[in-house]
Order: sequence, then structure tokens, then C-alpha cells
Amino acid sequence: MPSAHAASDLHDAGLRIQYAAFDEDGAVKLSGAEKSVQGNAWQAASAEGWVPPAGLTQDLDGLWKKAEVRHADACSTCHGAPKASAHTANEWAGQLPKRGGRTGHSSAGANELMFKWLQAHAKPM
Repeated sequence: MPSAHAASDLHDAGLRIQYAAFDEDGAVKLSGAEKSVQGNAWQAASAEGWVPPAGLTQDLDGLWKKAEVRHADACSTCHGAPKASAHTANEWAGQLPKRGGRTGHSSAGANELMFKWLQAHAKPM
């Protein structure tokens, strides 16, 4: 039985890091059987799509630098910005919305890249 969210989110099993989101039915193809990780059902999936060339870059270091600067600016307004390695990727998924709720920060919009940077540089699970 396909997952109710199969066409909306792609994650690594056991990690709360969203890599892609789709709003078009049929964009995601499920493959293989489900497996359980930490009590949650996960299923391998693939997707195919198109992105305008202007939306792509090979400069990952430049993107991460922008995110790091955003983190320093956004998080040091009220307190010292915690190191990305202060939390695991899964903990950051819960921390940013919780902390950001008081100041208007969230994991979306201008903070989306910062949120990905925090998760990518988080302490290992």
C-alpha cells in the first residue's frame, strides 16, 4: 500500500531532512518494499523533473557560506548563535520552528537554506 505522503516528501530513512517536495500526482515513483526505521515505515522512491538553469549552481561552498551568514545574523540578534554541531539533524528539525516561533524565524522562506545548512553540518546521529 503506498504511503499517504509518497508524492509530497523525499527524506533519508530515519532522518528528518527534506530533500524534495512535489505537489504533482505521479511525480514520485515508489519502488521496493517498505522497511521500518525507528518505528516509521520508509519506502524507496525516485522522481524526475525539470529545473530552470537559473535555479542551479555548482557552487555548494558559496551556498553554504550564505546560509552560515544568515545563521549568524538571524540567531545572534537575541543570543549567541549555536554551532550547527550543537544538535543532530533531527533535533534541528524541532529546534528551529520552536526557537523561531518567538522571533518570527522558521525553516521556510529566507531561512530555508540556513535550515538545510544546519542539518547538513549537524552532529552525527
